[in-house]
Amino acid sequence: SLTDQKDQPAIVRIVVASEVYLACALAVNALMREQDDLALREASTALKLAPDSHEPRYLRSYANFFRKDYEAARSDLVDVLKDPNQVERSYAGLWLYLAVRRTGQDGVAAVQPYMPRGVEPEWPYPVLQWLTDAISFDQALAATKNRGRDDRNKLCELYFYAAQKHLADGNVAKAREFFQRSLDTGVTEYNEYTFSRRELAQLKAR
Repeated sequence: SLTDQKDQPAIVRIVVASEVYLACALAVNALMREQDDLALREASTALKLAPDSHEPRYLRSYANFFRKDYEAARSDLVDVLKDPNQVERSYAGLWLYLAVRRTGQDGVAAVQPYMPRGVEPEWPYPVLQWLTDAISFDQALAATKNRGRDDRNKLCELYFYAAQKHLADGNVAKAREFFQRSLDTGVTEYNEYTFSRRELAQLKAR
């Protein structure tokens, strides 16, 4: 692992870090192409090289989520959430909610132990608050604004997670609407944009 390599020559650490970066990049590209089995393999390769790194676990959880192996996704996300810093970031909590909901279980109960505890948790905490019924959707939407102006990055994320919630609730029409809203933000560099595109295409194919 990267941790094990700390006493190795610098060139060894550089090579390992490069291999981790490459495997993660290949996993991201595979997810974009809906090659989820490949994404899983590449993320697992990265995790073997860097078992303390969070990025491979996030990527592996995404791959398993889209492979419909929600329990495996949940397991990786719970591992990520052992880090208090990742709890405060909210993203793993969002995906944990989604994975658990897809199994038909209580997503709100699943994420309660992992709610941020900081004084002023940053975005996307309002999305997590909405998913757990702590605030309304309008309040979450208001939180996307920066100095009174819409923040397209935050909107892209909010609409994606809203679409996923509607899908878990069985409201396919609303899910389509919000996946499209996420795409309409044009934030092509965000995972949520890419994932909205693939989810919308699958819904249209139904």
